[in-house]
Amino acid sequence: MKIKGLDEFGKQLETLEKNTKKLQGTHNIEFSILFNEKFMHKNTNFDNIYEFFENAGLKIKSQEDFEELEEIELDRAVIEFTNFDSWQDMLDKAVLEYMDSMLFKGVKL
Repeated sequence: MKIKGLDEFGKQLETLEKNTKKLQGTHNIEFSILFNEKFMHKNTNFDNIYEFFENAGLKIKSQEDFEELEEIELDRAVIEFTNFDSWQDMLDKAVLEYMDSMLFKGVKL
């Protein structure tokens, strides 16, 4: 006896397993991917993270510039221009959405 749909379900589980393995460990993710257009449109009035930085008066042209910023400056910009209460809240949400999109990539729900 064959139950229809179990083969497809098994394939979806295999895809989830592969995606889970890809997410393990440490990853360097570009701002433009993490804070993609969909995320930015949903949570700000900007098309991308760089437009957000510019309009917030944050001079970020490199990784070094970003690392030199005080978190309080980022928090101020986030509170003024987004739906979040802090930079950490915005970052956490972006990471969560990124991981969710990567985990379910290729999975038909």
